Amino acid sequence: MTKQKIFFSYSRTDGASFALRLADDLKKKGFDVWIDQEDIEAGLEWDTEIAKALESCDCVLFLETEKSVASDNCLDEVHYALENNKKVIPLIYVDSRTPFRLSRLQHINFTKDYDTGLALLVNELEGNARAVTYPAEEKTPLKSRMPFLTKNYKSLMIVTCLAVLIAAIVLITSKNKSASAETKSSPTLTDTITNQTGELTGEPNAQMNNIEEEEHKKSEDIIVPGANEGTQLSYTSKYDFVQGDKIIAYEDFNSVNLGDFPLKWNTNASAEVVTVNNKKGKWLKIREKGIFHPEFITSLPENFTFEFDLVVNNANYLSPLCLNIANLKKPEDFAEYAYLVSILPEHAVHLEFGAANATTDGVSKLVTGKMGVPTINNAVNYKVWDVSKNNFARISIWRQNQRLRVYLNKEKIWDIPRAFEAPGLYNAITFAFYGPYGKEDYYLLSNIRLAISAPDKRN
Repeated sequence: MTKQKIFFSYSRTDGASFALRLADDLKKKGFDVWIDQEDIEAGLEWDTEIAKALESCDCVLFLETEKSVASDNCLDEVHYALENNKKVIPLIYVDSRTPFRLSRLQHINFTKDYDTGLALLVNELEGNARAVTYPAEEKTPLKSRMPFLTKNYKSLMIVTCLAVLIAAIVLITSKNKSASAETKSSPTLTDTITNQTGELTGEPNAQMNNIEEEEHKKSEDIIVPGANEGTQLSYTSKYDFVQGDKIIAYEDFNSVNLGDFPLKWNTNASAEVVTVNNKKGKWLKIREKGIFHPEFITSLPENFTFEFDLVVNNANYLSPLCLNIANLKKPEDFAEYAYLVSILPEHAVHLEFGAANATTDGVSKLVTGKMGVPTINNAVNYKVWDVSKNNFARISIWRQNQRLRVYLNKEKIWDIPRAFEAPGLYNAITFAFYGPYGKEDYYLLSNIRLAISAPDKRN
């Protein structure tokens, strides 16, 4: 049987020695292993060689360490492999936070016993199903711990009682303060976003008005921590987005039959046009992992604005919706523009949008580049789109030659002077979805507007 070609994805900071050891052991067992430390010759372009190896491999071994799970480069390698239906096997070397997209994959644990982990990995790579168990861990008998428990039992009970008493006093005090505050000002939620069944409710326009009032004030006061009482800084800002006035493309799906896929779009997955409870118009419902290409957009001017409405159900904030601005050599190339676009020959701009929730900030990621060399790779957090308050987002993108500005619900989240190439030719936009976290997760997309805008007239 032909051995698989294996690519190692890891962080050199805390996984280099282990990766080399494992790579050597797999080579001894006849596997075709590619690892950057041994397989990139002197003088070759590092990023280009990694992109080539990743594209030609059959399987990616992702070495989970504290640094690798936080590395954009490592995660980009894994995402590319998953999107191209390559096998990905996470290997736990150091207990760490497992990336979301890998949480549902079968892991192999090397933290307990290396030889056992290696045997499991070889079995997996060879397609064998033999069961391999880890050595039993020694457990401390319960009786050996009993003297300590008995000795400290009375002290523990006293401390517990005091803690309960203090907590009760704090709770009563906070309730009294809350009741007093509610008497003075009790906010009303007139635009309910979701009901208990998870259905979307409320009017988009009313929700957007609330956002404008609450999230986009033109001036705010900032209290400086630790400053003398009464000392404060203030600043004044402005919503500076100017919508292009010459429309060259528009899509609201009103001419598409419900349940159908729109005629002038293409995809490698599936989507359907729907209406939503108490919402005007029609929406493209995206609930499958894939790329979605509006084929009626065939040219992007040097100066343009691109706007669209995006809706997310409450559970789906963990999986962002992506947008790519690309230059396709032929229409069918759209399927290559999903996530790891900076490894492709033509320059592209990749954006991701994920909503916030009651406990986690929303995140937008920006990556630009080509030929395996990202020129920009960064992420920003925000609260302006929070599914616990509002499912709707209006996203506005403004290109002026090389400059890129992106606005989310009228809040500017990106302003990059040289995001686009100069001169840069771009002729397509693609949307991409990593895939749902749960069975009922989805995005709704509509009111897409592309228009020619004025050039940047700053001196």
